[in-house]
Amino acid sequence: MGVHVGRPAAIQPIASVSQRHLAYYRMFGSAFLLSTIVLGVSTADRLPYFVFLTNWVAVLNFAYFTVAAVATYRDSARGARAAHIMSQVCLPNAIMVTLIYWLFVHPFIPAGRLSQIMLVRNVIDHGVTLLFLVADFLLCETLFVIKEFYFPTIVALYIPFSAAWTFLTGKKVYPMLTFRSVRSYGFLVASVLTSLVAFAAVVWIGPYVKRAVCNDDVPCSKNDEVDVEMGEDGATPSSDSNSDVEGGQ
Repeated sequence: MGVHVGRPAAIQPIASVSQRHLAYYRMFGSAFLLSTIVLGVSTADRLPYFVFLTNWVAVLNFAYFTVAAVATYRDSARGARAAHIMSQVCLPNAIMVTLIYWLFVHPFIPAGRLSQIMLVRNVIDHGVTLLFLVADFLLCETLFVIKEFYFPTIVALYIPFSAAWTFLTGKKVYPMLTFRSVRSYGFLVASVLTSLVAFAAVVWIGPYVKRAVCNDDVPCSKNDEVDVEMGEDGATPSSDSNSDVEGGQ
């Protein structure tokens, strides 16, 4: 199927949203995520901020929104490529940490252990942030493709880091993650599988979700469609060019 050459999908908004408004949304998202990082660092108590996977993902999410905001505002293809790669890591991992926290971490926190501010932080880090990323995904033409398998990178780096921290300090980052029991490794396997399922869901369900929020009055893209065939930068059709080529950008 031929596609139109246009902006990279990461900075191409859906037809009902202007590029400037998409840039403003991402600027707001960047500022919001920076505030959550500052809050997290300032309220860290039991362990340093940087030892939690959630916080690694939070920093990456902030970096994504910042890079994507600048690339969208400046209409930068180079920045769009970086934003596209980062988005492939951010959304699946945000889904993973949200599910893992509410299913396997929060239920085992002793009653009264969390202060009010910590509870607010956890809701933001494991809920609100994910909503920001989902909204961003729906507002632009980015689609996930199975060959762009970047998302395990952060988990692959975090697991040996967490193991080293636990063995060197004798302090567990997460209650069930001791690296000394079957339960601990079962938790790791569950985390990786959750991440894989999240990525697969975004790859296969994403295009249908985008079509579901579109109609004749509010098309998905400038060409009234979401095209699943993309180039390496995840490019989708754009109205900025009238020429057809075979393949992606």
